[in-house]
Amino acid sequence: MKGAFYIYSKWNYFLLFSIMYIALFIALSLACLILFIIYFYELRSTKKLKKCDLKDFQCHMKKMSQKNISEKERIIDYDKLYHKILLKAWYTGRFGDILKKEPKEIQNLNKIWELHKLRNYLVHEMWHPKWVNLKKSASDYKKEIEKIFLRFQ
Repeated sequence: MKGAFYIYSKWNYFLLFSIMYIALFIALSLACLILFIIYFYELRSTKKLKKCDLKDFQCHMKKMSQKNISEKERIIDYDKLYHKILLKAWYTGRFGDILKKEPKEIQNLNKIWELHKLRNYLVHEMWHPKWVNLKKSASDYKKEIEKIFLRFQ
């Protein structure tokens, strides 16, 4: 009887240690998975543009300021440029959909919404609104683009 009990207790220890090693393996695997998810979430949340993209956008800004185009066209071009900047910074979708996600990189979201709505009005309506100073709006859009350049550097 003594021998059978001794074998039985060895078997219990074997099972106990096996279960402990499996539980330890699962716990370490979960910890690694959580760290992996946190790392990539942080990587995605700290969005930066490539230097070549920044140079391209800045070159495009210079060309736009040198062009002799109407303020209406300038606002439309600034809107396209702002959208392209957000697309290069890992956001997807239409400009309005991106703005609905409230990106943390945009400091003055309400201002961007106003400017985007103005752009939509200018594109879809035949006459530009009398209540809006297009020159000031184009200047505001340019300032907002410069701000987002600084955020993504």
